[in-house]
Amino acid sequence: MNQFIRGVIFLSNYSCTNNHCGPCMPQPCPQPNCCPQPCPQPAPCSDCPCGENFRRALNLLCCPPLSAAVNFDSFALISDYYILGSAIGTAPCNNRPGDNLCSPCATYTCGGDGCETISVSGPLYPPCTSADPLCTIISQAALCSLKAVSFDAASGGDPIDNFQLISQTLSQMLRPCHCQPCPTCLPTALTNAAASHAVTVVVGPLVVENSTILGQIGNVLVLSNATDNRFYFICANAIDFIG
Repeated sequence: MNQFIRGVIFLSNYSCTNNHCGPCMPQPCPQPNCCPQPCPQPAPCSDCPCGENFRRALNLLCCPPLSAAVNFDSFALISDYYILGSAIGTAPCNNRPGDNLCSPCATYTCGGDGCETISVSGPLYPPCTSADPLCTIISQAALCSLKAVSFDAASGGDPIDNFQLISQTLSQMLRPCHCQPCPTCLPTALTNAAASHAVTVVVGPLVVENSTILGQIGNVLVLSNATDNRFYFICANAIDFIG
């Protein structure tokens, strides 16, 4: 469980160094209330395996130093049947990191509307190769329906510097403890294997190829794509195929 104490986020069971197991501490927020407060932690619902972990992952983006490096107008949110913010194209099929998203353009707003939704806006696409979005007004997304979220590093300044800042910060915050026992669940198994190879995952209509796993937040995997300066939060329970 994550705890918020005087603007500092503590993620239990994660380590910031290779030889020490303990909680990671991101940079403290300059203002006491800049970090969204966590919702009450009820017992996990079997039909909502990743909702609260998506919230925890997205909350991290809203605090310094990550907030200055994220493009909040370049999100894509994937459910079983629809994608907010991007049409689906052809997977790149090469050795470089990549995906089949077409210019993600959904907007994510920090703060949210409630414990079950987040504030988002953008065009809604059916999960097929199409340039025409549905004429539907979207203002919120249900966390329990999300399978994956992608977002880009900010294009202002140097996008590569922003990408590296996000990558390094998330990697330090989310690196799992090396002293934990042999993993029995998919997110931990994939995270521990990330040091030796890139991973390809398929989640519904989304294909993410040869991307690096930075860590995990509960059962949400965090991946990076150096080709597009892009990142992904992926619900491990929703993964269909792994390469």
